[in-house]
Amino acid sequence: MQKLLVTPAIKQPEQRVPLDHAQTMGRTRKPTDPSSTPRSSGREGEQSIRSYLQATARPRSPQREMEEVSQGMESFLSTPARLSPTPSFSSEPQLTQEGEWRAILPNLLTKADFEALSDRLGRVVREEVAQLRADLANVEARMSVAESETRALCTDLEHTNSTVTSQEADLASLTTWVDDLDNRGHRLNLRVRGVREGDPAELIPDTLKRLFAQILGGQQIPRLGIVRAHRAQGPMPPPEEQPRDIICCLENYQLKEDILCTARRMGTIRFENQTISIYQDLSRYTLQARRALRPVTSALQ
Repeated sequence: MQKLLVTPAIKQPEQRVPLDHAQTMGRTRKPTDPSSTPRSSGREGEQSIRSYLQATARPRSPQREMEEVSQGMESFLSTPARLSPTPSFSSEPQLTQEGEWRAILPNLLTKADFEALSDRLGRVVREEVAQLRADLANVEARMSVAESETRALCTDLEHTNSTVTSQEADLASLTTWVDDLDNRGHRLNLRVRGVREGDPAELIPDTLKRLFAQILGGQQIPRLGIVRAHRAQGPMPPPEEQPRDIICCLENYQLKEDILCTARRMGTIRFENQTISIYQDLSRYTLQARRALRPVTSALQ
């Protein structure tokens, strides 16, 4: 790096314009006083460059070299040197400044230093770029594995969905089949609604015999014609509420159909001061389906 030396500017001889005789007559020239001429200090620019050189001469870490150099150059360029128009005839300050600069200049950054710093920076950048590339390759590999696993999961999910759909269809078919079997097992059953609570369980068949005889017009029902009869499951309700239904199983299918058809034709059945209704005993699933379709059937009627 070239040495930076600031030399005082040499004052150029002042050019005077000759005045004619008419202009100079009767006028006296004002003597010039060298002491009255304003001088600006030539040390301002030197102070700026000295501060830059001293700042760069101090020991600094390699990480701060480029930053300090750029800051020093900006400080130096932002404060232009203003030199005195008159030469300084004192040689001692110049020698002192030259001595200071000679001591500072060997510690400045050289071309080799900048090349070493550039090589170090390039090496760091290359290492970081290589690390980034390795990380990117690792991420790409993981993404490939994740995509393959996702495709496999999608295939399994499609198979599972198709299996679930098939099983739902099978379950609906099995439900219908079981409900049909349940209704077939109830085909000999009748559900009698409206018989008051309080009678012992062993007297329920005798009560049903009298009721069925009244419905059939006095036809006697044999004792063995009623296989079993009991109340529907559930707690006994209060006296003011609807009593529990009686479910009875008849031995003869034709007898059951005669009682059911006659009760439907009669509509309202009065038995021992009670309003009785007789229905076919059905499974719970069928009752729920009929209850859901009741608005439609009511509208069609």
